[in-house]
Amino acid sequence: VLVRVTSTGGEEIARSEGWPYGSATSTWGASEMWPDGHQLAIDPAAAPGIYRIEVSFYDPATLATFGDIVTTGYLAVSGAETPADGTPLATFGDGVDLLAVTTGDSAWQPDQPATVTLTWRPAHALDAAYTVFVQLIGPDGQMAAQGDQPPLQGFYPSDRWLTDQPFVDRYTLTLPDALPPGDYRVVTGFYDPATGQRLPVVRSDGSTGDAYDAATVKLP
Repeated sequence: VLVRVTSTGGEEIARSEGWPYGSATSTWGASEMWPDGHQLAIDPAAAPGIYRIEVSFYDPATLATFGDIVTTGYLAVSGAETPADGTPLATFGDGVDLLAVTTGDSAWQPDQPATVTLTWRPAHALDAAYTVFVQLIGPDGQMAAQGDQPPLQGFYPSDRWLTDQPFVDRYTLTLPDALPPGDYRVVTGFYDPATGQRLPVVRSDGSTGDAYDAATVKLP
């Protein structure tokens, strides 16, 4: 049995492997249940963030993996990138706080990618695997660019979230090559990909809706 802790990029920060409690799987009987346990030492150099716990089997003679790799849970490595405290800018659904928004250090330009960084703090796992939308709304009120993705590009679905554990997520928008100059709004929120239904949001000023104006950027 191989137990690994991996990052969104596939980097391994801990592993444990061996026969389940010292018993070869060739001795197992059909439909028997076997307890097993593993101790994992997290690499002290591991970057702050969310990591996935994966379990799989492999043949020690050939190192060939067989069967599916199963995600059994998630853990968080805390640090400067994942602030635990702070008054939320907005709260989505029944407890997903948006703690911080950044739009990068350089000016946004037409025909260039732009990154929006959001820090979330969920009170608990949600009832479904929601998708996050990030939209760029022009001075005319029309959508100029959009970047939709599940949290951490699908690595960390919202129905598996850890309780009260902040995490940082990044979204890339590809801007069209012909955008008029002016002030553009960056808008974000959640929707259920099965139905398109958005989560309601309560903003810090008490107003409500189904999207949050996260930032304003100026295009030349």
